[in-house]
Amino acid sequence: MQQRAYVPTFHFDTTKPCYCRSQKLFGECCGKDSEEKAPPSNIKVVNNFLSAAECNSFLRFAEKQKREWLTVVDSEKSTENKRVFKRHESRVTQNVDLGKKRQLANEWFKKACAEHVVQLSGGISAQWFEEAQLLRYGPGGKYGMHADSDLFCQQAKQFYRFIDRDFSMLIYLNDDYVGGRLKFNGLNFEYQPKRGDLVIFPSNHVFSHESLPIEQGKKFALVSWGAFPGTPRVSQPRSIVPMMRS
Repeated sequence: MQQRAYVPTFHFDTTKPCYCRSQKLFGECCGKDSEEKAPPSNIKVVNNFLSAAECNSFLRFAEKQKREWLTVVDSEKSTENKRVFKRHESRVTQNVDLGKKRQLANEWFKKACAEHVVQLSGGISAQWFEEAQLLRYGPGGKYGMHADSDLFCQQAKQFYRFIDRDFSMLIYLNDDYVGGRLKFNGLNFEYQPKRGDLVIFPSNHVFSHESLPIEQGKKFALVSWGAFPGTPRVSQPRSIVPMMRS
């Protein structure tokens, strides 16, 4: 059995130092509870990353594509030789087949890495990003609180890295719906998606997040994750797009 790659667990204590190393208390900095606060450190929102025309063209294609519900592994029915999957109440969303548009979506994420991820990382270029996925949320659709690279071990009382991801990227294709906010619970921050916006943030547990339920309409979001050279390697994702030679 592979040894788990435990990571330092952030305290989320408002009376202790903030993760951003500002020398301020977490509760007075990135964890401040304020409706009008700017995105916390390391969360970047790029307005109008895509034009309205680009979004609308992609949406017209997506509406005609096949889609399937997201699932999780059924631990009770799975065996060592066969994994069984099931739908789960925490993931009420569908994966849309990108078909011939996958290359275009990948090009958008490559641009995001080259122009914006590198700024957020202080000049470090991404090594790769995962092939784009398109998620569709209908009425009641949601994605429960989770971290994109970390899981919590109850026995060790500590988070561990389960997949090679350092940063997460979202591109929102529409905003004509009610609900569906992106919420970072531990940071007291919520963002209402806007058409064409790109959102980037670290994949670790400090930035655990959820997509709140859609009350009316439907939401489409492109998603990808990436890694920097030199970070811990525990499990490489299946489909990656190289940004540079490893």
